[in-house]
Amino acid sequence: MNVDTATNIPRERRPSIVSCDDRTANTVTRVSTSTNDASTNDASTNETSTNALPPGVALREAEMADIPALVELARAFYDEDGFTTSDEMLHENFAVLVPSTTSRVMMVLEHGQVCGFALSTTDFTLESGTIAELQDLYVRPEHRRRGLAALLIEDAVEWARRASASLIDLVVAPNGREVGHLFRYYEQRGFRDDGRRILSRPLS
Repeated sequence: MNVDTATNIPRERRPSIVSCDDRTANTVTRVSTSTNDASTNDASTNETSTNALPPGVALREAEMADIPALVELARAFYDEDGFTTSDEMLHENFAVLVPSTTSRVMMVLEHGQVCGFALSTTDFTLESGTIAELQDLYVRPEHRRRGLAALLIEDAVEWARRASASLIDLVVAPNGREVGHLFRYYEQRGFRDDGRRILSRPLS
């Protein structure tokens, strides 16, 4: 099984990102975290400033006690995208990711109800030094088209900047669908397609 060593999550089993009502393609899309189109967030690493949040909306970094809620969200996410990772594996992986200093699991809430999450991680490369990846992004269908995914994306970018990452990647996976609107969605948020493609080789 091809495992991402930064997260212990099998790469070929990772679902496409679902943002708001959008989904993602097997293309690496990048944004530099040193660009001037996003201001630095001075909030702590556990909380995001609520100054610009809509009424009733909150962002909160996940804690170990949130894992059951995260597994429920991820189960809905994976079922929507056709992935079969078990609840047990999701729980085990969240138990590694939530307390890790090289990952950020951020939840978005509306009126106290957890309705989405984003998972970001960092890694170190020869080419670019520290880089970040927005690995997963999901918002429940009934909470989409309200800008919640955009809040999670910006939080991930600011976290990557605080981690001194030179850029943040995400993977857009078409899964047989037309995804031009996704490229437009992410381009509006500073990402660009640099033409890279992901090749995976299962190891078991």
